[in-house]
Amino acid sequence: VTTTIAPDQKLARLEQSLEQAMLAERVRLGRRLGKLRESLEAGRPPKRLTADLEHISQQLNRSKRTRRQRDLALESVTIRYPDELPISARVDDIRQAIEQNPVVIIAGDTGSGKTTQIPKICLQASRG
Repeated sequence: VTTTIAPDQKLARLEQSLEQAMLAERVRLGRRLGKLRESLEAGRPPKRLTADLEHISQQLNRSKRTRRQRDLALESVTIRYPDELPISARVDDIRQAIEQNPVVIIAGDTGSGKTTQIPKICLQASRG
């Protein structure tokens, strides 16, 4: 038995699952879904609505798979912050700032660990 989902329901499901995709894909696919939603709400659905939704669904699934694989790979990596670097004392503060803000400016003395440690912090914050 095959169940057909109405386009507006399919669109809503895809929009809800965007959060599980890679960040770049979230933005790109979110825009495409937004345009489809606008067309539906204006009463002028695109001619290829079903095909467009299916194509976006495939791209979204691929992105979600990639994100899961990266998350699993990251879990197996142990990230250490050398105690002798001043930045190591502020890792939690920096990670929290990165998670909560679109832009973070980090300043510190030469040799404090900015260049070598911030990429690790970004990875742990799922921003790398």
